[in-house]
Amino acid sequence: MNKIKTIEDIFKPLGIQWTRAGGGGVDITPLADRGAILGNLMPDSQKYFDYHHSALNVPSAVHPGELELQAVILAILAYYLAQEGV
Repeated sequence: MNKIKTIEDIFKPLGIQWTRAGGGGVDITPLADRGAILGNLMPDSQKYFDYHHSALNVPSAVHPGELELQAVILAILAYYLAQEGV
């Protein structure tokens, strides 16, 4: 988790104001039980949970700009973690 904290300043201009440990749910807890490192990204959680775990939970339900932002953030995070050996 300490390595994630060091990337927070990069994420702040993208609207990601914090990181935290923990969380889970029926869809990802089995992954954690097998040792996966879990992550979560929700730029606007109020809109997201209108669709989460429903038949409307499809990419077209997400605003294209928000989808692009999430892709950029995840690409930065993946690159950073790879460079850090995580």
